[in-house]
Amino acid sequence: MEPWSDVNVEWNDVPAFDPGTPDSPDIDSDGEDRRERNDYNIEKDAMNFVDEPPVKHNLYPETESDEEADVEENQRKEVQRTIYRRDQFRRGSGELFVGQVFINGIAFKEAVLDYALKTGRNIKQNRYDSTKIGFVCEGKGCSWRVYASVAAKYPNKWQVKIMKKDHTCVPTGTCEMLKVPQIARLFVDKIREEPEYFMPMKMEELVMEKWKINVSRPQCQHARNKAVRWIAREYDEQFGRLNNSTESFNNSIGKARDKPFVPMLETIARLAMVRIAKRDVICSSYEGICTPYVVEMLEKLHQKASESTIRPSTNQTYECTTSYGCAHRVNLESRTCSCRRWEITGIPCEHAYGVMLKKGLEAQDYVVHWFKTPTWRRTYAEGIVPLRGAKFWPVGEEPSIIEPVIPDQPGRKKVTKADKKRKRGVNESPSKKKDKTLKRIMHCGQCGAANHNIRFHKNKTFVSGESSQPEASQGVCTQGSQSRK
Repeated sequence: MEPWSDVNVEWNDVPAFDPGTPDSPDIDSDGEDRRERNDYNIEKDAMNFVDEPPVKHNLYPETESDEEADVEENQRKEVQRTIYRRDQFRRGSGELFVGQVFINGIAFKEAVLDYALKTGRNIKQNRYDSTKIGFVCEGKGCSWRVYASVAAKYPNKWQVKIMKKDHTCVPTGTCEMLKVPQIARLFVDKIREEPEYFMPMKMEELVMEKWKINVSRPQCQHARNKAVRWIAREYDEQFGRLNNSTESFNNSIGKARDKPFVPMLETIARLAMVRIAKRDVICSSYEGICTPYVVEMLEKLHQKASESTIRPSTNQTYECTTSYGCAHRVNLESRTCSCRRWEITGIPCEHAYGVMLKKGLEAQDYVVHWFKTPTWRRTYAEGIVPLRGAKFWPVGEEPSIIEPVIPDQPGRKKVTKADKKRKRGVNESPSKKKDKTLKRIMHCGQCGAANHNIRFHKNKTFVSGESSQPEASQGVCTQGSQSRK
């Protein structure tokens, strides 16, 4: 494979940025720019990123026997987590205030939707523009409204300019803002994970249970169909954008799994970039000799180390007897202890720490250099270089990659009910259903008229001087009378 450094890419080959037109493939059927939606989702995950805690060296991993013994418990917890995830939706706080800044117009719309879901008010968009958006409350006599536009102070940002906070109405269980596209976005990640579970009836129930808003069953049906189309289109388009690129990623990054392929990789890169940047800020402002992890470990060992009894020997060797009567050999020159924890972790154990306390030595000077602050800072000095968006990627002459067809799995195929039916020949007419409009016409057994039966005459109210029975002179002969003759 040709290395990237040898690939000759001219800047003339990079397409100019296209803001998008209604006919552009990046514009959704609802008139929304999918690139802005992806940017909003990636930025939201990056803002909510929480760094993982450090791995403790004194915690032992579970053995295979322990894992096998806890299989049933793990399965039970997994079922509970699945039930919990079904009812949980990752939404914003629903807070709105004057001066609030958003990365784009879609972020502002999502914030207003979160506010509508949180308060249960009937919010409706009343201003549509590429540079300004407004919403009002449709409650009877309510004057609540919010307005945002492109901020002059913050380039390429949106800012709330006007907002009337107080409502003079009460929730009615309806929200004009919650239409089919919004319902589809609420459930698209859920449908991607469990398409058979999140059906229209379940979606309708969850919206009412979660936000006390009434949506119709046809709305949920159209929303589910739209979400399914989005998922299918994302797989095709994002797979085709790879174009002979190869990527590897860590399966433990859960926030990016439910996204299309290219946004998933962009989310992983963004999260890694934020993670490195946050740790760089922490280590740059830290002034200790060793990392906070080492300081925390030594603080935990201080009590036991101070209670130990120290007896000196030759060649920088000492005997440390703990409070529970166990003795260990400590050598400060070779930085070893008979418990071997100091050698394995690089951090003085409680026995070595006890010797250092006895001699008045600084324990952090005996920590391996990997835990020193200068090494910590060098680790996060170089971060991930931000890349330009997909619109600026070079376009090669090779055709777009198409998702391969999944081959048949070995073994006996599962026979379905449709497979058991008789296979019709080429010239044989296919099975046809009868037209539902062609039904047998019901005739009365008493009068012979159509579209009613004999019970019609029993329930009919008699008029004075008239009878429901037909006269003989009328010449009406029913099928029942002929049979009796």
